[in-house]
Amino acid sequence: MCKKSILLFVFVFSSIFQLEAQTSSHQRDYQKGKEFFNEGNYSLAAQVFRGLMNSGDEHRFEAYATFYYAVSAYQQGEYPLAKASFRQLLRRFPSWHDRDEARLWLTRLYFQEGDLLLAFQEKNKIENGELREKANELAKFHMLEIKEIPRLERLLNEFPYEEIIARQLANQINLLPLTQQDEALLDFIVEEFNFDKSQYKILDIRSSQKKDRYRVAVILPFMHKNIQKGRIGGNQFVVDFYRGLQLGQEYLKSEGINIELYAYDTENDAKVTKEILKKEEIKGMDLIIGPLYPEPFRLVAEFARQHQINFVNPYSTNTEIIDGSPFAHLLKASQSTQAGVVARYAGEALNMRNALIIRGTEKSDSLAAAIYKNELTALGGRVVKEVVFRKDKIKDFNEFISEGIDEDFVIDEGDTLDHIFVATTREIVAAGVVSAMEIRRENRLPLFGNFNWTDFNTVSIDQLSRMETYLSCETYVDNLRPAAERLLESLEVLNDDVALGHDAIVVFAELMKNGGNLFQKYTNEVPKIVKLETVFQGYDFRRSQDNAFVPIIKFHDTEFPVVNDYMLD
Repeated sequence: MCKKSILLFVFVFSSIFQLEAQTSSHQRDYQKGKEFFNEGNYSLAAQVFRGLMNSGDEHRFEAYATFYYAVSAYQQGEYPLAKASFRQLLRRFPSWHDRDEARLWLTRLYFQEGDLLLAFQEKNKIENGELREKANELAKFHMLEIKEIPRLERLLNEFPYEEIIARQLANQINLLPLTQQDEALLDFIVEEFNFDKSQYKILDIRSSQKKDRYRVAVILPFMHKNIQKGRIGGNQFVVDFYRGLQLGQEYLKSEGINIELYAYDTENDAKVTKEILKKEEIKGMDLIIGPLYPEPFRLVAEFARQHQINFVNPYSTNTEIIDGSPFAHLLKASQSTQAGVVARYAGEALNMRNALIIRGTEKSDSLAAAIYKNELTALGGRVVKEVVFRKDKIKDFNEFISEGIDEDFVIDEGDTLDHIFVATTREIVAAGVVSAMEIRRENRLPLFGNFNWTDFNTVSIDQLSRMETYLSCETYVDNLRPAAERLLESLEVLNDDVALGHDAIVVFAELMKNGGNLFQKYTNEVPKIVKLETVFQGYDFRRSQDNAFVPIIKFHDTEFPVVNDYMLD
């Protein structure tokens, strides 16, 4: 063999040996980095992977090292570095077989920092089916935080075929009162993406009809059989309520509005209610009043949707009744509506901006607390602390009120309070809060609650008068109002049930007079502030399916004046 051939052989052999040595070294480093990574020691792992990335020569571990370096950075909270590393990986190794993993991580990072445009762009590049589904789950989770309808609309314009965006937009529109919804947009989204129409308050309804005479079905537990036997008992309130309907009917006739009342006895039985709804004449009603109890009410709600008939619960303040049905209405202000009015009064009129919220465990309590917080925050205030009152933790609660708030109203977190809002109508919570506040003797915070507290045996008027107490009152009777004086001409005593019956028929008869039997379809062109004489102070259905007119009463000695001026803006 010639000398030149021998030298060439030696050079090639030494190059191969050197390459294998480098490969072996890179492999050892990569495996060491993976050991640190699997142990959760991301700092050391990042050091090793960074060395592999910056080794100065190409090797088969470089893409993997870049990937794990980026993940290690993410796990240490170094999100900008992680994002830059994933982007570098995709740019330098466009054919790397695990690129969809990197895109999934980038999708997560973009969602976390709120860059929805880039998040959806990256998500839609993922080709692997399993990873694409994980990215979709990420998108669904993060989109729940996006409540702003204009922002969702802009996003849907960018990604017109993205079902996740469309569903969140439809859900947010659906949460609005009917009068504030973009009907056309909601209908388009539901049709375009084939969503279940029954889940949305879509007013795909026939034309609202104005009539000379309106037929009203009163579906209540009259318990007629008991009345025949002389046993009215616990259903006296229903009899009184119906008497109020009749008195309201007489007043409406004098105002040129003709109402026909048709009474149906549910006997507080779902089976009986179902039979009532089978009657042919019910389909031709313009309004249904009742029922009062959950199962019969559910049956009427379904019937009303199917036959497009408005119905009203005159007693409830529960928003769950009107959620999901464009035909359901509450005569009273819901607990949530009251919370919003109280927050605006506390924040604007009284300049009380730092709140402690105490709530019960009910879903309606949580919703009222959330609305109070949103309204107060919009006014520049804040909720310093939110406390859940539990009956098995009363001792802990009393200790918090007496010891967790010092004499200067500084809470244990170091923030100063100026008022307490109690987001519940439950007696045990109201009584617990009032009792705990009494322990503080003279050093008490202004307290905001609900007027139904005055019905509780465990809360006395004297207790409320000794504190600075403000109570929202969804129904407030002023016996000097003309309607009250008129009713007292026919009655010995005017009770709340008679008053509710009178107002229920007067309020919804006026709404039908102005807007027809399906008055909710109309917005600006139909006034929804009731002008006719009512016993209770006022009714406003312009923005919601419950009454937005909420008086606030302040206890002062033996008097309970209304302190908030309700502006009909």
